[in-house]
Amino acid sequence: MPHAARIRANEAAWNTVNPVTGDEFDALDEGQYYAIREDGGAYSLTNDLDIGVAGLGIAFNVTAPFAADNVVAHVYQSGGYATWEAGATATFDGSGAVCLFDNSALLSVTNDAEFRLNRTGDYLLRAYNPGSGQQLRLYGDFYANTGSTFTYESGSTADFDAGCALTIAASTTITGGFGYSGAHASTFQTGTTATFQSGAALVCQAGSTVSADSFTLLGTQKVKYTSRSITRIQHTTPQAAAADWVPVNSVAMAWSAVPVNAVPLRIPLRIPHGSTLTAVRVSIQGAGGHAALPATKPTLKIYKISGGSVSQIGATATDASADFAAYETVHDITKSGLTEVIDRATYAYYAVITSEGSTNALDSMVYWGECAVTFTTTAQDED
Repeated sequence: MPHAARIRANEAAWNTVNPVTGDEFDALDEGQYYAIREDGGAYSLTNDLDIGVAGLGIAFNVTAPFAADNVVAHVYQSGGYATWEAGATATFDGSGAVCLFDNSALLSVTNDAEFRLNRTGDYLLRAYNPGSGQQLRLYGDFYANTGSTFTYESGSTADFDAGCALTIAASTTITGGFGYSGAHASTFQTGTTATFQSGAALVCQAGSTVSADSFTLLGTQKVKYTSRSITRIQHTTPQAAAADWVPVNSVAMAWSAVPVNAVPLRIPLRIPHGSTLTAVRVSIQGAGGHAALPATKPTLKIYKISGGSVSQIGATATDASADFAAYETVHDITKSGLTEVIDRATYAYYAVITSEGSTNALDSMVYWGECAVTFTTTAQDED
């Protein structure tokens, strides 16, 4: 029997002139058979069932005349669905109302529709499409029970606006990789542990700050840097035979060569372990009164020493002064182009200056106590 169709046109059509036919009795019987029962039941539909019009809906109440235990169950079989059209509302009244989705069931909010959880005068949750992408908004507290997992898949973003606070409680563990952008503050309370698993990285972009009372690095781990080139003056005391080099003054800021036969001055180098030595520079000055450049000019050599074995690092650098006038001013000898990886667990490192000698040589050449090393590093040394 078709829905919303009368057997006869109106009440007046039922009269003694037109007796009831067998087909009409059958139609009445069909209507009785397919009618919705007040005590529930299963109904097999062959087409969609549209209930109500725009702005109207169905209310499932938990009071009489339904079951005595005040529980109402409305079940859609596998593949079935219920559609609330524009303006329709599904309302769950009072505490104890439940909307249950079994395995593989789906709640779909499409187009401009909204899904809302309300509290008095306000929202708890809204899922909707405001025109700039679908949004799920919380208007209250969100709790994930013990053992719960909150997952952001690839390409997702957790955006905390200005003034928000992300609080990590004590004994909480953060695993995997995560990133921040923009201005933010993240506070780890006393007892909190943030764990970065293998391959994870904490990246602080330009202008950002990490503040802590202390950092603990486990095992042999170090504070890591992006590779950078650093130059440092060596604050070490030169070593030489007393008859070869002497301090220029009482504070030994400079050293002067006594003889004129190319005598060495050793300068201990203290370079961070694991870094790569790329250059060494020393500042010297020839004594006044040269008639010409000395035949044997001052040189700079770099050595490493281990177990009685001495090895030179790179080639020898020779004073490159163009004339004796330039030689008698303060100038540098530089050894560059080095690629020596520093291993201070095995080697001691020295720069060795050899004074001038041979024809045109004079005594009193000065090393001005300035030895600079340049190195690249990607980690902070423990020393």
